[in-house]
Amino acid sequence: MKKCVTASTILLAGLLTAGTFLAGCASSKGVQSAPAEGPVAAQAAPAAEVPAPAPVLVDVPYWVLNRVETAYPDGVVSGVETFDLDASGRVLKNVSFDGKGNAVSVKTWSWDGDTAAMVTADPEGSVIAKGRQRWSQGLLMEEVRLNAKDEVQSTESYRYDAEGRKIGWSVQTAKGNTITTEYGWEGSRLASILVKDATGAVIKRYTRSYDGSGLLLSESEWDEKGTLTRKIAYVYEGGFLVREEARNGSGGMLSSAEYVNDEWGNPLSVAYKDRTGRIIETKKQGWTGYTRLEPQK
Repeated sequence: MKKCVTASTILLAGLLTAGTFLAGCASSKGVQSAPAEGPVAAQAAPAAEVPAPAPVLVDVPYWVLNRVETAYPDGVVSGVETFDLDASGRVLKNVSFDGKGNAVSVKTWSWDGDTAAMVTADPEGSVIAKGRQRWSQGLLMEEVRLNAKDEVQSTESYRYDAEGRKIGWSVQTAKGNTITTEYGWEGSRLASILVKDATGAVIKRYTRSYDGSGLLLSESEWDEKGTLTRKIAYVYEGGFLVREEARNGSGGMLSSAEYVNDEWGNPLSVAYKDRTGRIIETKKQGWTGYTRLEPQK
């Protein structure tokens, strides 16, 4: 299913950046000549304004998750999540089911422009939790999580650079504890991630490496002492991720995951394995396709 929209907002995370593009115009002002010698001063006519060329817009496809089915190693379904989406891909409802198809919880989003109010309820309709989101040009700026009594449990805020890349994420709990994450970019590539406590001390650090075409090859995790604790390697086929392996600082296998993708690179199924290669969980995923207008690159 594919829908066409003229302005985009996207929910995953995990996963896409939307924007609004405006065409400006450049102008040049006329220059006055020096006064002529005589009773009448001559003045040059102002130069005409030359508008900048309008950008060429093209349809760019993107996808939003609409269903996730989780199963045990023997294939027995353990849970299902479904997502109802609006015409621009924003989530309206998320229903969680157990393996027998019984609803466990229902989360709804009520949108008012770029703000959303969320309510999570049990199958009988009793409110479990609430929340608020504030978006700007398709980017999540703030999310506040509340309990059923409207008491704030946590506040998450996000910062972006001029190109819409996430450069900061801060989480503050109800008790005032704060964790801040900073994202470092090298061109279009996310190169480093720093996680800091309330004092500003680094408690975790991630570094990333890429191949010449920009595909992520590895991500290394370091603790507060600078010790390598985990490294994830990524394997691709045809430009799409098909396998990832997580190892400890000594090189020992921790876990792995294998992906089967559609023609656009969306993972349709994922098999999660333990250090011995035994499958511990599988997921099947469904996607809804949309398009948005972006300037041609």
